[in-house]
Amino acid sequence: MKEKLRKYYFYGLAPAIVMAILIGAGTDLIFACYFMVGFSWPYSFYTPNLRAKINENPSRLSFISLSFQCHDFLFEKLGTKVPHIIVRGVIPCAFALINYMIAFDYRCSMSLVGFFAFEIFYYIDKKRNLNLIEV
Repeated sequence: MKEKLRKYYFYGLAPAIVMAILIGAGTDLIFACYFMVGFSWPYSFYTPNLRAKINENPSRLSFISLSFQCHDFLFEKLGTKVPHIIVRGVIPCAFALINYMIAFDYRCSMSLVGFFAFEIFYYIDKKRNLNLIEV
């Protein structure tokens, strides 16, 4: 299990961090932060063994537990009616929209770029049969 988790972080998180550093070096650091939020939100749902850890003691990781419950609810209600990419993107898009409505700032759109970066990782995982993502 540790080897799978190590590969998951190496192939998924390491390139995202490098991308965030490049974005942050070329622009404001807030761009990189929004990018990482957009990437890490769907990324955390497919982390190996995280769901089992949350189910062991749900009150220990209450925010992540709530996030998983919302994610499961969306997949339960919308999963059969719309493509999975749209269901995975609802929360990062809602986050960007709420931030835009509060701050009237375009920088929150980087969370959408982060989400699409995750979708590229998801596509590569399925295309190359790496089997890093637990569905």
